[in-house]
Amino acid sequence: MTPAQITRERIEALWPTSVTTYLRSRGWQRAGTVDDRATVWARGDAEVLVPQRRELRDFGLRMAEVLSTLEAVEQRSRLEILEAVTSAGADVVRLRLIGPELNEGRLGLARAGQVLDRTRELLTAAACSVVAPRALHGAKRPGAATDWIEQLQLAAPEAGSFVLKVVSDVPPALEPQGSLLLDDEPFGRRTAAVLMRAVTEARSAAELEAAVAHGVSANLCESLAAIVDAAHAQTLDLGVQWAAHRFAPPGVPERVQIGADVVGVLREAGRLLRARAPLEEFELEGWVVTLSRPGESPVSGGTAVVAGLVDGYVRKVRVDLVQDDYTRAGEAHLAGRRVRFLGTLVKEGRGYHLRDPHGFEVDVADDPAGA
Repeated sequence: MTPAQITRERIEALWPTSVTTYLRSRGWQRAGTVDDRATVWARGDAEVLVPQRRELRDFGLRMAEVLSTLEAVEQRSRLEILEAVTSAGADVVRLRLIGPELNEGRLGLARAGQVLDRTRELLTAAACSVVAPRALHGAKRPGAATDWIEQLQLAAPEAGSFVLKVVSDVPPALEPQGSLLLDDEPFGRRTAAVLMRAVTEARSAAELEAAVAHGVSANLCESLAAIVDAAHAQTLDLGVQWAAHRFAPPGVPERVQIGADVVGVLREAGRLLRARAPLEEFELEGWVVTLSRPGESPVSGGTAVVAGLVDGYVRKVRVDLVQDDYTRAGEAHLAGRRVRFLGTLVKEGRGYHLRDPHGFEVDVADDPAGA
């Protein structure tokens, strides 16, 4: 879309409060009024007149003049400024995918669906890290994270390779922001900040353990790599535009690029984080393949090895059981019935161990007597 394609209707749809909120966030000062029809705003030698009522006959003309002045002052297109003004009440995460196959802004439907799915996973990973930073986020997601994901909106596309814009509404600061601590910000603002910091750190994959505290996770690394791969992109340009009615969080990068040459690094970082991370409340379902206990004592507990799915592959997982559960596991083994446990899954060497097992169930549907 070029400036010539900014329609009159779109300019006339602007809200005066959105324009003045944007001006204030960019350092403009209110310098006066013209009756009750307009306010005057100044920044250095520049001055704009913002009409206050949309029913004024020259409303569209005056708003167009505001955009032209801002274009000259900010040295960016009227289209970019118009987008910023209309989203003044929201943080906007912008993903631009660049590559020879994307120059016309088109992407095959199947691949576009994959990009959208991975983008959702990327944002979910950042939201989960706001609640509790972890090397790996399991299938059970915090309520605050899922609630935020559900309220996100996808904005209309724009020209320039293939661009996705995800809009997160942010409430205005009702009191002066005396503190710029991120912990004091709304959940969506904190998530956007964690996202930008984590993606910046994930590019190098240095000191992974320390990076986890800043939001880097296996989920985030794998999602970034999958987005670039799905789009056949050379570069993912990730940026954020902060809502104008709150101060921008200090020290948070507003733009970061992920090149195709970094995808291998991200995949390896994801693999290492996944391998090292305990997975809490993991549901292990499968069949008991071996049983053992120290000294073969009939009154002590023991260890069951269960063959079940881990990361999409059948793996043998060691489960230490108390006597009663060990006896039930033995009966399930003899009857060929599936078992189910909850616990913390940990990779130990080449094998897996389910710690703190609980919620032990035997699937009676596999019992021929129960058929």
